[in-house]
Amino acid sequence: MTALLSRHRVWIVAATAFAIIGVLLGLVLTGGAPTRTISARFQEAPGLYPGNHVDVLGIPVGTVTSVKAEADDVLVTMHVRSSDKIPANAGAEIMAPQVVADRFVQLVPAYHGGATMRSGAVIPVTRTAIPQSVDAVYNTLNQLAQQLGPSGANRNGAVRDLLHRLATQFGGTGPDLHGAVVNFSKALQAVAQNSPAVAQTLNNLGGLSQALAANSGTYESFAGELSAVSGLLANDRSEVGGVLTSLQQLFANLTNFINADGASLGSSIDNLKMFAAALDSDQAALAEAFDLTPLSLQNLDNAIDKSAPGGPALRGRYDPVGSTPTLFNRVCANAALRFLVILATGTETNPLTTAAPEDSLCAVGNALNALTPPPGASPGPDLSLQALTS
Repeated sequence: MTALLSRHRVWIVAATAFAIIGVLLGLVLTGGAPTRTISARFQEAPGLYPGNHVDVLGIPVGTVTSVKAEADDVLVTMHVRSSDKIPANAGAEIMAPQVVADRFVQLVPAYHGGATMRSGAVIPVTRTAIPQSVDAVYNTLNQLAQQLGPSGANRNGAVRDLLHRLATQFGGTGPDLHGAVVNFSKALQAVAQNSPAVAQTLNNLGGLSQALAANSGTYESFAGELSAVSGLLANDRSEVGGVLTSLQQLFANLTNFINADGASLGSSIDNLKMFAAALDSDQAALAEAFDLTPLSLQNLDNAIDKSAPGGPALRGRYDPVGSTPTLFNRVCANAALRFLVILATGTETNPLTTAAPEDSLCAVGNALNALTPPPGASPGPDLSLQALTS
């Protein structure tokens, strides 16, 4: 029992000594300046112990105060000088510069402005990283060698044949490969120098992809309709071929016609231009003609008596005035007046009839006197001899 108590006292003294040493190292690394506490969660923390330093860009700014394993990760607590600004979204990495050297925590990136990390902040696992252990690297290389070895891919000499063929194909092309690598490197540098433009291009492509995805139904419908049209064209390819052949012949004939009759065609186009100008200058008259022509044709149709005894005849209307019979009676019954009519309308100037002019005039007058004036006819002017001589 006494020995057990002695062992516990030894462990307590040792733990106290380590804590004192860690505090002293923290004071040394921080220079005794005020500090703030920052924690970080790692998936693992191999080779990291209290007292290891905390760096920013390779410069110590604090120290690790505790490394505590929890259920799913390892919580590392650090004291960092308050005067050193750490970005609010900074991450933490466990660095291993050499295989046998002490590991330390690197806070990245360096502060360039913006919000800073407050005391008590915890960096999540998503923003932490750990180095690959040497054993893991050796194990990976060993697995690769086994997979490519005699019991793996090279069981039937496949790897050996591949290397032989590569050596045969690329033999003597070392300078060309070197030039290709150099050019590729330059291309990558050019892309890196224009990274904002490349990022904008990728963003535009992303927007285009989203637009295409949003209208996928429309595109599918269009593709289906295009497929249906293609099927119809495929089924009627003989008819389509005939139409295309006819069009080709038509265009050939049209070309020959234009080449042969180009001058005449130009003259016709000039004449058509003059005709159009003439029509344009007489638009008002043409409009009036278009308005009156239907009415004139209708009146002409009404003026034709299609049921006349001798065949279609043109209808006419004579409205004698009230004094017309008296005029004809007096002229035809008076010998002196008839003589004056003969002198005024001699046969030598009136060859249309062999009858005496006065007889023709009186015959017309008697025929007109036989007509019955229609109801409501205008009385007309007074044509009596007394009215004419007064």
